[in-house]
Amino acid sequence: MKLINLIKKVIDPNHCSNEAYINYLKRNNIYVGDHTIFYSPRHTSVDIQKPHLISIGSYCKITTGVIILAHDYSISVARRVFGEFIGGTAPTKIGDNCFLGMNSIILPGTTIGNNCIVGAGSVVGGGVP
Repeated sequence: MKLINLIKKVIDPNHCSNEAYINYLKRNNIYVGDHTIFYSPRHTSVDIQKPHLISIGSYCKITTGVIILAHDYSISVARRVFGEFIGGTAPTKIGDNCFLGMNSIILPGTTIGNNCIVGAGSVVGGGVP
């Protein structure tokens, strides 16, 4: 088992552990609070296209398959019809002591307050107090 972990660490050092993934996110200017845990960093996606727009609070538990976004490039379809316009990015904030269930998706512009639970498979947009 140690050999497999070593190979994973060499191939993808940024996703080999919770600590490595948090360091990777912080190096990319994403705020991650203390004691937050990514249970499956290899299967979690935090949008690094607009890193300054994402913040994740302290004591959060983020499970496998979670996607956290700060941009939406589907707007490019409308741009062909209506021309150039502003949009497609928005701040995404997750409060302290939150649990994000398996395969949940946090859309751009979402604010999740403190002490919230997002159920498995949820798509969350807007505000959750």
